[in-house]
Amino acid sequence: MKKIILDSVTGKRSAPALLKCFLRASSRLWRLVIRARHVAYDKQLFKSVSVNVPTFSIGNIAIGGTGKTPLVHLLTDALQETGNVAILTRGFRSQFEKEKIPMLISEGNGPLYSVEECGDEPFFLSLKTKACIWVGRNRRCSARLAEMHGAHCLILDDGMQHRKLARDVEIVTVDGTDPLSGGRLVPAGALRDLPERLRCADLIVATHVRTLAHYEEVKKQLSDYTRAPVVGMEHTLLEPNWIQGRKVGAFCGIGKPDHFYDLITAHQGQVVGMLSLLDHEAAHEEELTSFAEECLKLGAELLVCTEKDAVKLKDNLKLPLRVVPLAVRLEITAGREHWEAALDKMKTLMKKVMT
Repeated sequence: MKKIILDSVTGKRSAPALLKCFLRASSRLWRLVIRARHVAYDKQLFKSVSVNVPTFSIGNIAIGGTGKTPLVHLLTDALQETGNVAILTRGFRSQFEKEKIPMLISEGNGPLYSVEECGDEPFFLSLKTKACIWVGRNRRCSARLAEMHGAHCLILDDGMQHRKLARDVEIVTVDGTDPLSGGRLVPAGALRDLPERLRCADLIVATHVRTLAHYEEVKKQLSDYTRAPVVGMEHTLLEPNWIQGRKVGAFCGIGKPDHFYDLITAHQGQVVGMLSLLDHEAAHEEELTSFAEECLKLGAELLVCTEKDAVKLKDNLKLPLRVVPLAVRLEITAGREHWEAALDKMKTLMKKVMT
């Protein structure tokens, strides 16, 4: 049932008429709930707690596929030149997500716990950054702990809807191929928040934007909802030679797997087999073995996946084909001046707490 609903949300299949009516009714109800919640915060009926170090939120208004994790990685690297960065993340579908007290899963030298305990995204970020990373639902508690631990700034991962913690800079990511995610709220569509919430953004990062003409079109689509500056970015492979001119089998458990497959094709790789998992889902060994055997018959030379998927693979995994994680980075394609201005603002805020 979950797969049917997700396919309906993403437009891959049409849901049965009765289910479609139920989803649309639920969507209207959800719109009323989230609107009431935002009004309560805007009228200060609900309070947002502030801490003594600058807090920078990276979030979105849609469910998955906007490039949020690569953006957290990019921003962390940029701010670590100035001072100590702490990442506050929920650890979706992890053991620590259920704990009342947030856990410090990295002090900047790699993960202190397993991927099952802390979650795939925190584990990945602990491998790629030198930031302290706190995992737990209670981001207010995480913020206070990170502050006591010596952080000069906090990056609130997936923070747009987490209004219990105040922020100094609100960065919102959108998918440049569908900036407003079809305009329908979950569960009938892919929006998790109202498009009007974009007016709260200090900066919008539109990913999967490759040309200036596309960038201008995205800005036009967003202009009815926000006046925030827009930066265009695209994903690029750091080592494209792994796939150039090769037949590969590709698997991933991310918000929009088609973006990963398109990236491979854009770097001259030929995808002969695809295995799409649910976001954050780990592939079972039997499933991967069967997939690898099918790809081998189709002439594949190797299997490829995202780095976030790779951290969930077993160390002793034995498959008919080698698995190569493809390292991806975000590159700016348009609006660089807006990105630089936002970085300058954030670094200035950090320096104030360091003096």
